[in-house]
Amino acid sequence: MTTVRVDAADLHQRWPLDCGSDGVLRDRFVPAQGVLDIDVQAPAGAVLVIEERGRDLDIRSGPDAAFEAISTRPPRLGLWAGARSVQVKRSGAPGTEAPLRATLHCTPDAAHAGLPACSAAAAALAAKGGALPPDLLAGTPLCRALLQHGLATFASRSGSPAEAARLYTDAIDSWRAAGDASREGAGWLGLTEQRLRLADHRAALVAAERAGELSERDGLPYFAARARAQACLIHGYLGDPRRASDCLGPLPDAFMAMGEPGEAANTWYSLGLLAADAGRVDEAESAARQALAIAPSAITPIVRGRLLQLSARLALEAGRIDESIAAIGGAIAAFEAAGDLRWQGNAYLFAAELHHGLGADAEARVFAEAAVQRFNGAQAPARLAAALLVQARILAARDTEAAWRATQRARALYVQAQMPMQIVEADVTALRLQATPEAERAVADALASLPARRADQARLALAAAALRRGDRVAAGAELGRLSDRSLPLAAALDRDLLRARLMIDEGAAAGALSLLERAIDALHALVRRAGTPGLRYALARRLALLRRAWVDAYLADPAARPGFEAAWSVLARTQVTALLGHGTAAASVAGGSVDRALADALLAPEDETAERDLSVQRELMRFYAERLSVAPTASPVERWVDVGRALAPGQVWIAFALGEHGAIALKATSDGASLHRLESAEAIRRSSLALREALSSPTGSVAAIEAEARNLGERLFPDGVDASATQLWVMADDALASVPWALLRMPGHAGPLIERMAVSTTSGIPVSRAWAREPPALTALVASLSEARHEELAPLFGAEQEPRLIAGIVPDMPVTVMTGADLDETTLLEALAADANWVHVAAHGIHREGLPGYSGLWLAPVQADAPLRFIGWLALADTPLHAGLVVLNACQLAQADDLPDGGVDFATALVSAGVAHVVAARWTISDAASAQWVPAFYAALNADREAGPAFALRAAQLRMRAGRAFRHPYYWASLVHRQQSR
Repeated sequence: MTTVRVDAADLHQRWPLDCGSDGVLRDRFVPAQGVLDIDVQAPAGAVLVIEERGRDLDIRSGPDAAFEAISTRPPRLGLWAGARSVQVKRSGAPGTEAPLRATLHCTPDAAHAGLPACSAAAAALAAKGGALPPDLLAGTPLCRALLQHGLATFASRSGSPAEAARLYTDAIDSWRAAGDASREGAGWLGLTEQRLRLADHRAALVAAERAGELSERDGLPYFAARARAQACLIHGYLGDPRRASDCLGPLPDAFMAMGEPGEAANTWYSLGLLAADAGRVDEAESAARQALAIAPSAITPIVRGRLLQLSARLALEAGRIDESIAAIGGAIAAFEAAGDLRWQGNAYLFAAELHHGLGADAEARVFAEAAVQRFNGAQAPARLAAALLVQARILAARDTEAAWRATQRARALYVQAQMPMQIVEADVTALRLQATPEAERAVADALASLPARRADQARLALAAAALRRGDRVAAGAELGRLSDRSLPLAAALDRDLLRARLMIDEGAAAGALSLLERAIDALHALVRRAGTPGLRYALARRLALLRRAWVDAYLADPAARPGFEAAWSVLARTQVTALLGHGTAAASVAGGSVDRALADALLAPEDETAERDLSVQRELMRFYAERLSVAPTASPVERWVDVGRALAPGQVWIAFALGEHGAIALKATSDGASLHRLESAEAIRRSSLALREALSSPTGSVAAIEAEARNLGERLFPDGVDASATQLWVMADDALASVPWALLRMPGHAGPLIERMAVSTTSGIPVSRAWAREPPALTALVASLSEARHEELAPLFGAEQEPRLIAGIVPDMPVTVMTGADLDETTLLEALAADANWVHVAAHGIHREGLPGYSGLWLAPVQADAPLRFIGWLALADTPLHAGLVVLNACQLAQADDLPDGGVDFATALVSAGVAHVVAARWTISDAASAQWVPAFYAALNADREAGPAFALRAAQLRMRAGRAFRHPYYWASLVHRQQSR
């Protein structure tokens, strides 16, 4: 056999090869730009073998053919065999020269004669999978290694790490038998990745170290550096993050020196992540900056996604919530483009933790479930364990048994993977769920080995456990040992709540109030900086937790109570619905893509709901990214004295605030103000739920409903309301969002409130601007869906008659009717934005509990075979609206979630956006009932326009009570009036 190789110093782009050489072995470099022609002059049967030596190369058989990769695997060490002249170029963008080894076998032996068929079969296996061909598998070790490595590649890409690990192990043995140390090292590197995915970290470390040894020995610095990077990271997984950081430190510069900016960026990402985990924020930000300074074209989608995820984490820890969500949305898109299930799961898991930290547990559950699905698909047990722990923390408030099962399953996976720090993390989660002496000892014993951030989380769990058993000394000691580093939002909230509780237990209620007020100030500022209503709502729910603790501290020591103004200030700054709108958006439906995703989710079959909910959350992330440039407006809290100025004689304003244990009510009239201590918060919550349950059906017992209404009324109004009062405004605690206030009975009065006064809800001080007695026009928006058939939405034939009825009742007012395809998002917004305009909406409404944003209107499709259209409150709450009155004859649009932290409905969002008055129904009432209350409402409003919508609604409700068909409270108690606040 004669072998011909060309020297690396020979940089001519034309490379003739023939069989007349003296057989000296030489190498060659492919030019940084252009192509290298390899002109083969050899007899039939000769075989040309081209081998990559550290960079990917493309090859083609002639100037008219397309370039193809020499081989996908081993990466950068691919092998091609054929018998023709070829052209070779460096893959990707021009850069440095690429080493290449070419061997012309003029009289090939059996091993090399079969290489063309073998290399082609290996490439096919790597691309499409399949069975190893027996005839080729029985051939030479070189051919066998190529086939096994190719199929291992396919198994890895297909998310089968166990199968891939087996095949890589076989390929390593075959490469060794073939005497090819370079590709044996590549096999060890592939095996390292699979062992990491399987969470077999000690075996992964052995594989990485072996890969590095072989690559160093064979003169392949790139592979040696990659193997070292993997080994460094594994030290972190095994509980030594400092060693991992020190080990990785020199590698970014080494990769840059090799002309490998993508690998440098990836290593900077790893360094940044380790620094962030240890609480070294400056180091993490420095690493991220250096990675992001690398040209985007040099970074793969996976690395770009990782950097975006790191940026999301750093933005979150700096309090830039919108930026964090936008960045993680970009990371998810990058990972999905790359088709990498494991990294998709990582990004979804981060999104779940982020939303859980904000208090948005419904959204967090969607992301956590997506992460679990992807980690299962990727066969990544350690990452699956991480997702299970996040699920456990989300479930903890609602289903402790399910949370405990998830925690124990996660711990078992970590034990199997031999990941000590993660085992402690599982123990910390278990301690939060069940504070046993064994769990406390396990966490306490591990504290010294934990990095600062994880140690702080463990100390918070130990402090909570100590407080639960009444050991204030131990709790104070753990809280005192917290590091000075800033904590994530959820952990900082836990710290403040624990410290406040400890102060209350120690009799230092004044200190607890001061601490909680500072925490409220900080979080209130963060809410106001959030660029979208959805984010403000999520963050504001955390404010509700601080308010509950503040109420308990306020009631703990009468001598330490601050003045009335301070109490009002806390309630005003922590009212969730008052924080929705900025009024900074243009009058347009900025969330159109969100509404389309919501429509798909609301109409999806049950088995598709999870993925459709995930699509909604993805669209919201894009929406947040678009809104990053929107500057928030100032939102000063009104002084308490302004409440009295807004009230006329006969008007009463009451605000309720529930703590974990106690509750208070602030009451104001034009004559003055007072503060009342109420019954236990738990009794009020139970009574509220009992009333809602009693009202769940139009056939329910009226006596039972009246009894529950009396029970709740006595708890909330122990001192009653002045007999001369004619109008009541209620600023309700978010946990009371679903209370039908007009139905309640006060002590000493047999009938409901509606018999004595008009009742309205507000989220602050009612706006004192005059009610427009002579509005410019009324716009009737009718989406009866009579032209569109849908199994869940029956046509509203009665709705089509409402504009005619209203026009007859208010003959001096011009009425514009929009219906069918002419009624769209634009016409709806134009009507709502018109100054002082009256807007009547007759349509199907929907409110799905749990996920915010699932409250809105159904509009007719643009054509018969098109899907229904939907517009939700997320698209409206930040839009400046100026309508004087909106009547929503659409079911459920004033229905807020019956949750501890309340909820937002479509009607509330309209008021937050600037509509002066909204009348709507909390739950579904019949078309026939609407045919009675709508005319009665407009007749009363027209008869006494100066009185306003609250009194007109009262008249309509009394009309229903006086009749026979709809006297049941189910019908009239559903209707509510909401009034804009300052």
